[in-house]
Amino acid sequence: LDDVVDEGSLSAKLGACMMSRAAKRAACDCPVAAASIVHGLSELAEVEKAGCACPDEAAEPFARLCGECIAAAPQTAGALCEAWFWLGYNLGKWTYLLDAWEDRERDARGRQYNVWNICGADAETSYHAAETCLARAGEALDLLALTRNRELCENIVYAGCAKRMEEAWMKEDAGGKKSL
Repeated sequence: LDDVVDEGSLSAKLGACMMSRAAKRAACDCPVAAASIVHGLSELAEVEKAGCACPDEAAEPFARLCGECIAAAPQTAGALCEAWFWLGYNLGKWTYLLDAWEDRERDARGRQYNVWNICGADAETSYHAAETCLARAGEALDLLALTRNRELCENIVYAGCAKRMEEAWMKEDAGGKKSL
C-alpha cells in the first residue's frame, strides 16, 4: 500500500488488489490482527500526513500494528504474549526506519513524506535508531522458549536483519558516496 500511495503505479495498484483479497481471507481467520492492521495503517497515514519529524513517533503506528499482529496469533497466546508483542513491535519499527532510509532519495525527488528527510538525521544517527530496535527485538526473542525453529529465528534477527541493515546504510548514493 505504501507504493500505491507513493507511486500510484499500475503494478503497485495490482499488488494492492491481490493483497486485498488475501487480507479479506486473513481477516476472517484472525479478526484481531485485521483490525490492528486497519487501525495502524490509518494512524500511520495521519502521522505522515501531519509531517511528523520524529522518527520514533513516525514509526510507532507500524511498530504497534506489527506487535499486535504477532501477539494476536493463536500460537503466541499465554504467558509470553508480551514478549511476542515486543518482538513484533521492534521488528516493525526497525522495518519502518530501514524502509524510510532506503526511500529517502526517491521521496525527496518526488516530494513525498520521509521522516529521515524531514528530521535531517545523518547516517550514523539513523543507523543507531534502527540498530536499537533490532537489539530490542533480540532481547524479546531471547525471552521466548522456542522449541522449534529457534535457530532460524535467531539467524533472521541476529544475522539476516543485521546484514540487511548494513546493506541499506552502506549503499552508495547517487554521487557514489557511502552513507556510513
